[in-house]
Amino acid sequence: MRLEARKARGLGIGGSLGTGGFFYEPIVSSLGVGSTNVPRVHPPCLVNQMELLGHDFFLFTDADTDRLNLLYRRKDGNYGLIEAQRG
Repeated sequence: MRLEARKARGLGIGGSLGTGGFFYEPIVSSLGVGSTNVPRVHPPCLVNQMELLGHDFFLFTDADTDRLNLLYRRKDGNYGLIEAQRG
């Protein structure tokens, strides 16, 4: 999904007000929605699994910290990890 920033003259339909008086409107041509169980795993095991399956990301619960994480393949071929914080 791509987000397009536009100067707010009133909040657009489907947009959300951001900082600096801009709102962000989703530009979506097709959006698939699904559900899955989030597995509890140890992160070092996932890179090999992602390579074997050809996936670009993997959502999981870290078995050691019990936190939700997202492991993703970056455009440069390296990997990134987003650790969710409870708010």
